[in-house]
Amino acid sequence: MIQPLAIATIGLRVLHRPARRAECVGDACLSILGKLSDVPARGDRGWPEPRSGPASGTVRLYKNGRTWQDKLEGRNAVDFDALILRDGDRVTASGRLVHDGTGNWFEPPMWVAAPGGLPRRVRPVWRGAVGVVGVNFDEVSSRFEQDGAVDGFATVTGTWRHDHLRADEQAPDGGDDYQPTRWVTPPCPAPEGGWPRPAWGDGDKNLTYDLGDLRETGAVVAATTFRPSDDQAVLVIAAADPDLVEARLKPQLGALLCVIPSRWTTAELEAVGAYLRGHSKEWNLLQFGPHSNEDGQPCMAARLARVSPQIAFWAASLPADILTLDPWLVPGRNREPS
Repeated sequence: MIQPLAIATIGLRVLHRPARRAECVGDACLSILGKLSDVPARGDRGWPEPRSGPASGTVRLYKNGRTWQDKLEGRNAVDFDALILRDGDRVTASGRLVHDGTGNWFEPPMWVAAPGGLPRRVRPVWRGAVGVVGVNFDEVSSRFEQDGAVDGFATVTGTWRHDHLRADEQAPDGGDDYQPTRWVTPPCPAPEGGWPRPAWGDGDKNLTYDLGDLRETGAVVAATTFRPSDDQAVLVIAAADPDLVEARLKPQLGALLCVIPSRWTTAELEAVGAYLRGHSKEWNLLQFGPHSNEDGQPCMAARLARVSPQIAFWAASLPADILTLDPWLVPGRNREPS
């Protein structure tokens, strides 16, 4: 069952606006907002350190829920550089604008929680915020001013200059355009007559099942609920041991179960997650954790401010499709001369 990123809300209220929803697999959502389980730094196979020179692999990049996929086969560092935000690149992004005593800043929308009843304030700038020039703080949505500091939200278009964004277009933020993964069509052939329609009770239309120790033993790598329609649900299991999973869960779910061989083991995914954890501050990661693609296959997913050369080289050195990157700032096609 897919669970969103959980933040305790008892006695709390969410200030400003929420971040884009974090999609997680099962009951574990790894992010910089939560503590990660201790896992080996590399795993049995070991993932390479960032490197230069020719490499092969697949970097899967998402922008607003849509995939940018670049197959990096036999390319060199110059080609990898095309994935990185460079001087002169055009950029459009939505986020929070902040003016304080240190300058003007632009940062992605994110979760902010504070004890209920406290007045709003201009909260400190996030460590991964980028400098911005050319914006108008009188034309932001949800504008707030306090002791000379101002914040609000906007969609900004401009040109990336070395380490900051030079804006030339601005619009009040119209809301989050993030499009989460949609799990609709199960990867297994439908039974004769189509996927069954359960007789749902009065509660949520969720399947009831017991994995037992299948996740702890690594037999189940990912469990995702697919919904062919509003009143249908099919549990898709990416399994390291499909026969064992079928034997355990088929009696519980019958035709509402779809089991596929997992492309990765839990240990392999955790090794990638451990590397992300170790670089979460350095790489300005917003969130990271296990995720299921639209085919039910597991991967590690990371939301981050932007892709650096180090991140691009490391990602390209991984096996294809084990990592999904969702950068906030992505270079556009049109570039202005330096």
